[in-house]
Amino acid sequence: MISSDFTRILTKLTGTVCIGCERTHFGDAPWCDRCAEALPWWDAGQACVRCGEALASGGGETAGVCTRCAASPPSFQSTQAAFWYRAPVDRWVHRLKFHRALPYATALGTALATTAEPRGDLLLPIPLAPKRQRTRGFNQAAEITRTVARIWGIPWQADGLRRCKETAMQATLDRAHRVENVAQAFVVRDRRLVTGRNVMVVDDVMTTGATLAAASEALRAAGANAVHLLVAARTAAPASAGDGTI
Repeated sequence: MISSDFTRILTKLTGTVCIGCERTHFGDAPWCDRCAEALPWWDAGQACVRCGEALASGGGETAGVCTRCAASPPSFQSTQAAFWYRAPVDRWVHRLKFHRALPYATALGTALATTAEPRGDLLLPIPLAPKRQRTRGFNQAAEITRTVARIWGIPWQADGLRRCKETAMQATLDRAHRVENVAQAFVVRDRRLVTGRNVMVVDDVMTTGATLAAASEALRAAGANAVHLLVAARTAAPASAGDGTI
């Protein structure tokens, strides 16, 4: 078996193919410096601390919390993201999910681990519905979590959360139907795993937050002290985010 130390040395000697422009570079990241400048990095200063959505430019928010979260606080305590869901990150997610291009999971996980901060002591990926898991053959959220856990040195459980019902694809639904679609869709495999712990839940993309809220509710009901969200990409990017061109 090739050790991780040997792999790092080999990379230093031969370089890494940039996941953006596909040119060889000699940095530690999956992208070169030029591409990194163009990526649509999520900015915590422009986002709601609870749901991670871009704050309205007109103001009206209090202490970095959007009006929706202030009026109806979600079941999770915070959201952190690596990117806004814009080009080329949207293409990376699509290639990962539908073409099993696992290097994109490593890139997304690396971005998340190097831009976010640990706010718990356990990482749990959002699970796929059983039928979708069998069809796809892997869970993209679990692959992203694998990289985050390795970089942070924090334990994770691939099956700590389970889907207890088949659900429609969230992308086909509006906000109200997304909430209904995933209501009571998750169960915790073993309450002892999460009781009294601050749990970090990982997913690839957060849009309305309905899926992650449902998972958070299951975790809180199972005894989790707090739930914090980590997503590779968040929708609702402000116009001032990076232009996303590489």
